[in-house]
Amino acid sequence: MFTLAVGQQVTQGDELFRVLNPGKLRVEAQVFAQDLDKIPAGAQFQVEGLQGQTGSAPARLVVFSNVVNPVNQARQLVLELDPTGTNLFRAGQAVNVQVLGRSGGGKKQLVVPTSALTDLNGKPVVFVHTDPETFKIRYVQPGSANGEQTVLLAGDVNENDRVVSVGTYQLKSIYLNQ
Repeated sequence: MFTLAVGQQVTQGDELFRVLNPGKLRVEAQVFAQDLDKIPAGAQFQVEGLQGQTGSAPARLVVFSNVVNPVNQARQLVLELDPTGTNLFRAGQAVNVQVLGRSGGGKKQLVVPTSALTDLNGKPVVFVHTDPETFKIRYVQPGSANGEQTVLLAGDVNENDRVVSVGTYQLKSIYLNQ
């Protein structure tokens, strides 16, 4: 990848070009101080593209830097994409990184944003967006919560269901006025 134009003058130490191995892409992510405790030891990571790009790929932690960026006070996290996902992304592309939790040993849990939970006639429910302008009520049994996310112990909510987390009060009002 060239970073210069024809005829451009360079000085000592300037980067002239960069050699890339597209089969071994790395992601550099910034982690802010308030988010550090949300990344458990042994966490798994998932990388996904922005702006409607389909597909995602697992990534493994290479290094979690102890150096703090003086501008935004963030620490750098370097991840290496799984070789199966390297054809989805390009060097220099902006991506989202999700922290999935600990690897191995732990039991999988279904988690929803705490703001998605509401009460309907004294029972906890979430609204699931099933079709355009169509929402279904799902009764759930909430478990432990950390203020931002709540574990669902039981209920008719599945992984990848589109759970409504903003506007639940309005949906509840519409439902009760039917």
